Amino acid sequence: STNLYPYLTSVAGIAVASNVFLPLTNAAVASQAAAVAPGALGELIGFSGALDNVARVLSPLIGSWVLDRYGTQAVGSLAGALAVYSTLPLAAAFRAKNRTTEVEVEASRPKDKDA
Repeated sequence: STNLYPYLTSVAGIAVASNVFLPLTNAAVASQAAAVAPGALGELIGFSGALDNVARVLSPLIGSWVLDRYGTQAVGSLAGALAVYSTLPLAAAFRAKNRTTEVEVEASRPKDKDA
């Protein structure tokens, strides 16, 4: 008999992580969209949602193919690699936003009249 506890624990962890990550992603998309194209905010959020739905359709197909062709370890490796890859654009966006904030703070400081 197979012990399902590790499987159920990992599925629960994935469910919690995805439900935490999705609102953060949506917020990042909304803030970037508002900064880049305020008039197209709804369109950009809709496009992001459409890409999310396409991924939900294609992921089981791709995962099944990888599982069948390469085995169970390949599915986990692919999922991990995609998870790491998906955080890179978010990290770049937040880094750019922090840099912009630092520039705004410097610009708002009073100038030294003696210099």
